[in-house]
Amino acid sequence: MSAPAHFNTPSHGLASLHGKKFDVMLIESDAAGNEKSVLLTGTGRWHDGRFSIYRGANLPELPIPEENLTGLIPVPRSLRSLLEGADYTIKLQVRHPAALDNMRAQPGAFSRAQALA
Repeated sequence: MSAPAHFNTPSHGLASLHGKKFDVMLIESDAAGNEKSVLLTGTGRWHDGRFSIYRGANLPELPIPEENLTGLIPVPRSLRSLLEGADYTIKLQVRHPAALDNMRAQPGAFSRAQALA
């Protein structure tokens, strides 16, 4: 998988996401199919060929592997006020059990291992 086609063109490479506002919905499903989710907001960062969401000075960045950017959705201007001004939104499946509970309890203690591994 790769990023959406419009981000693979010379004029709109993945680096064009740097500085854009993001809403990231992390979803965790249990064996019974029940879902829990958490919404994170932040600013996209493109550095050394990697993309992440910067969430503030006291919170760790959320790395997002390039293959996970296929679900990236541009937010229409008319809806941006509903999504805290986000330019883009994306839903990502969390694969680490209880990762969302940990993020809610200690948002600053989020580790990369809990993310999308």
